[in-house]
Amino acid sequence: MDSIEIVYGDVTDRESLVPLFEGLEGKEVVVIHSAGIVDIESTVSPLTYKVNVVGTRNMVDLSLEANVHRFLYISSVHALPEPEVRTAIVETKDFSPEDVVGGYAKTKAEASAYVMKAYREEGLNSMIFMPSGLVGPGYVGQNSFADAIKWLLKGRYKLCPVGGYDFVDVRDVAKAVIDSVDKGSPGEAYILSGRHYELSDIFKIISKLTKRDRKCIIVPNSIVRLIAPVIEKASKIMGKKPFVTEYSVRTINVNDNFSHEKATKELGFWPRDIVKTLRDAL
Repeated sequence: MDSIEIVYGDVTDRESLVPLFEGLEGKEVVVIHSAGIVDIESTVSPLTYKVNVVGTRNMVDLSLEANVHRFLYISSVHALPEPEVRTAIVETKDFSPEDVVGGYAKTKAEASAYVMKAYREEGLNSMIFMPSGLVGPGYVGQNSFADAIKWLLKGRYKLCPVGGYDFVDVRDVAKAVIDSVDKGSPGEAYILSGRHYELSDIFKIISKLTKRDRKCIIVPNSIVRLIAPVIEKASKIMGKKPFVTEYSVRTINVNDNFSHEKATKELGFWPRDIVKTLRDAL
């Protein structure tokens, strides 16, 4: 720990980041840019845009000026366009906010496009990582799904919408990113996914692991889609974070057949079963 120096800064404030890039001459520096806001709002919020897009631009620009050895950006599978049919979703190098739906997705797509542009036009030695739904130790309360787990454990979460998503252990994602310091290829993007799990099955696993009878009432999507816009608007009026939105309902009912074959082949990425993840997280 003696060799670790903590430098405080704000990714949205370029000048506050300058000290982080000072004194790097002659050093093989790797920048891992993981700062970001996960947001389930249907539109782009000013704060999410500032952190996810402006913050990434600042980190990229300063990394170019400092001539860092490698720049590793943590994006999201939400930055990927959804195919019209339910086929396997693979990596792309052409990101655009116009090709995705939802505020968070648009900011991640725009930021990813900026990183890729820096590679193509400025020679930034960069790689982009796109994890699916993150869950794991230390991650409870960091996104809407993690919030749902927390509420379920407290006995406050009784309703479960129809649908599911691809979830991956945050530790497996972290390992893949760290391993990419010496593996992978510049200018490439890698999907770091797990596999699809129905939300109702997730809640059953949690109930079994905690030995608590947490009964989950399945709510039809037709009802959830009706109340989601109302909850989202009401939450904005009250200045609170919505627990369900049109975007989040859509997310758990779209194609999430993400392929991590490329990451497995080039980075040695292999996600663990979610039962192990939840056991360690609870």
